[in-house]
Amino acid sequence: MTIKLLILKSGEDVVADVSEMMVGEKGSLDNPSRLIGYFLDTPVVVKLRNTTPLTDDEVDPDKPDKSQFSLSMYPWQPLSTETKIPIPTDWVVTMLTPVDQVTQMYEKDVLKNVKPYQSNQDNSSDESTKVGLTDL
Repeated sequence: MTIKLLILKSGEDVVADVSEMMVGEKGSLDNPSRLIGYFLDTPVVVKLRNTTPLTDDEVDPDKPDKSQFSLSMYPWQPLSTETKIPIPTDWVVTMLTPVDQVTQMYEKDVLKNVKPYQSNQDNSSDESTKVGLTDL
């Protein structure tokens, strides 16, 4: 499993279990293998929000000088039934290793909920689903 943070051309920050999409034959001189894209398994969009209080009355006395942030994860392409989504290399601006806290949050709150999320997508329903939505 290779959990990565990808910055896409669209400006989205996506965390996913990433694997390479290759064509050609490994070790062949006539048709060498080359990277053409990535498979994003169970991708989520991550949003970082500044939750620093606006007034002095709202300031946490334990953290008076520190900015406070919350991190949310939302399913990327939530209307699709697929959990492994191919993406071409030219759509990836950069790929990074997320900080440990993001990796742990992704493993705990997203990967452990893949099955319930997939079963919710199989059922037709008018109610909205918030599986995979998590606040730090």
